[in-house]
Amino acid sequence: MAKKKAKRPRRKPAGKAGTWFGVVIDGKRTPFYLTSIRDAKTEAAALRKQGYKVAVYNQDTNRIVR
Repeated sequence: MAKKKAKRPRRKPAGKAGTWFGVVIDGKRTPFYLTSIRDAKTEAAALRKQGYKVAVYNQDTNRIVR
């Protein structure tokens, strides 16, 4: 039986630099390529209103921020 390969994270859009934030939706990390924590928090708040469990994470360090 073959081993499953680890999923590769999506690459950042070409020519863009800086910190990128994503959103964890019900335990699944979703890269949104949001450049500011404010934008990520706004996106998370909208998803939270829809009933999802949401957290914001930094894609560079892969750690939960909010």
